Amino acid sequence: MANKHIILGTPSKSEEKTLVIMGAPRGGTSMVAGAFRELGVDLGSRLGENHEDPKFLTKDLDELRERIAVRNAETPAWGWKMPHSLHYIEELLPDIRNPHFVFVFRNMLSTTMSQVNRSKNDTTVENALRFSLRQNVIMAELIEKLDIPMLLINYDRAVESKDEFIQAATDFMNLTVTPEQRQNCRDFIDPETGYKQVSLAYYGVEQVMAENHPDPLKIKRVNRQIAPDKAKGGLVATGDHPAIIFRTTEDNPMPAEFVLKLVNRSQEKSSMKLLFDFDWQFSQNMAYKQKVEPGVSAFKIKTNGGLKRIAVVPEIHDTMSDLILFETLKV
Repeated sequence: MANKHIILGTPSKSEEKTLVIMGAPRGGTSMVAGAFRELGVDLGSRLGENHEDPKFLTKDLDELRERIAVRNAETPAWGWKMPHSLHYIEELLPDIRNPHFVFVFRNMLSTTMSQVNRSKNDTTVENALRFSLRQNVIMAELIEKLDIPMLLINYDRAVESKDEFIQAATDFMNLTVTPEQRQNCRDFIDPETGYKQVSLAYYGVEQVMAENHPDPLKIKRVNRQIAPDKAKGGLVATGDHPAIIFRTTEDNPMPAEFVLKLVNRSQEKSSMKLLFDFDWQFSQNMAYKQKVEPGVSAFKIKTNGGLKRIAVVPEIHDTMSDLILFETLKV
């Protein structure tokens, strides 16, 4: 038993193991998953700020079994985070290699209010409270039934005592971590920030004044399913997924900070989405959305220095992009 967190069973020292992180939605599983990622646990690719592998969103057990088999073949130690795995994890046990389960518990009223505040369906306090209670009961039943290593995380104490939480996590997974990983994990645990990216895929966007950044920066640009049309005086979409992509090259890598300048040719605010790619895969989970004012706008992009590509997805009206004249500038 770890102070403030509980380890049940005997964690394996084997290199081959599978970590599954579960709990009530809005109950702290994203923080716990991100912390394990900072400590070096592979939870998949194309993860967003909720740290969920898109290939584990499905509830189809046959699909999940296939995905587990693929991941077992790819790497000895890996895992996934998905709150709704609680409802079918027992059925997957025969397919999970050396399972190590993490159950996250958070103050139930905090979980309830977070669900209400984040709900798109006007969830009531009563319904959210009832749902959170059911999730906790399911976790308690699984803890009673299962005879495997389990780590019970007290979320509220974890954000107060980061080092003890980190120690419980490293003990449970038998991890050897560097001082840098430990510090990155401490920095990641921030209840005031909410959802956030880990250091390996960090990005931030801030609107700035374009005139404060006059120096051009040459970054390779590729138009995807969008092309200039001189007759129409703008960019015309040629497919269903138009984007302007700026990407690294061996001779000209993406800087850790740069400014993206563009013009909104319409007379109204126009939607823009930025997609960030750190492993040559774009993901809707790693996106920044913004309404762009008419005229010139500029945005400072700040990353960890490992950005491979950034895609600008403009709003399209009558096949024409509202956004034109893209430039990259030095900070």
